[in-house]
Amino acid sequence: MTTDPAIAEVSLQLEKLNLSEDTTIEPTIEPKIESNVKPKGKSKGKFKEQPPKQKLPPATLYWGIELDPAVILEHPTVKSTLASHPEVIPLTKMHSTLLYVGGERNNPNEESLKPYENKLCTLTIDAVGSSLKAVALRVTDIHFQEETPDKVPTYAVLQHITVALSSDTKAVNSVKTLQGEGDIVVFEEDMELKGVIKRYIN
Repeated sequence: MTTDPAIAEVSLQLEKLNLSEDTTIEPTIEPKIESNVKPKGKSKGKFKEQPPKQKLPPATLYWGIELDPAVILEHPTVKSTLASHPEVIPLTKMHSTLLYVGGERNNPNEESLKPYENKLCTLTIDAVGSSLKAVALRVTDIHFQEETPDKVPTYAVLQHITVALSSDTKAVNSVKTLQGEGDIVVFEEDMELKGVIKRYIN
């Protein structure tokens, strides 16, 4: 069998290049790249989870004697005083402050009042003070209703009850009506009020 010279020449060139029709291509192996990104999860470092902070109990705003406003507002002298001062508004809740704390923690004076929380007591009132800014009652005595030698602890400079205020006056300033900045009317007969010692919180 005679071989075509042209074909023979091509075959010779292929052999020189080490190529053939069944030449296979080796697969390329990609190099493995390690990632520096760590999976999410709990860290095993030196820091430990802190326990939740304990919630502090509500702080005390003040201690006082809770009173019934309806009884106070029905007193004839109080009614006539309020009628002559339409610029002041009667309070819907009334009390007589024994100790102002203002949210301070560990006030040592609170310890003297804690044993008497929710105890019934009687207040004696002898006068009403009034101005264009407030109406207040003057308290002359506080004693427990039950027979006991204990006295009701109080840290008030002048024991009083705020009855009514103008819109721009704070309750703490009502005592000024009994300290020379208002008119004072003394009752013909002392008024007695019953109340309960309470701790008022923020």
